[in-house]
Amino acid sequence: MKKLLLVFLFVCSANANDGIPDRFDNDFDNDGIMNQFDYDADNDGIMNQFDYDADNDGIMNQFDYDSDNDGIMNQFDNDRDNDGIMNQFDNDHDNVVW
Repeated sequence: MKKLLLVFLFVCSANANDGIPDRFDNDFDNDGIMNQFDYDADNDGIMNQFDYDADNDGIMNQFDYDSDNDGIMNQFDNDRDNDGIMNQFDNDHDNVVW
């Protein structure tokens, strides 16, 4: 009789690399801003998904081709949210919730 060994691997996302799974982490990007306040990019009190100009640069989101206001258009910007993590390695490459 053969025996079967089953191994289950549970992977929890911890974007801040702090060992705390994001769903339990109050600051999942480890920037010092609690998650509930982290979705207001321009700190105007309006959550990004309800804000027509999430970065408060005077350009409506749908026409804003430089979302981090660094002078480099998103299509040419290797770090679209200016967080120091290159887009190809960044789980949240625009840092904005629409």
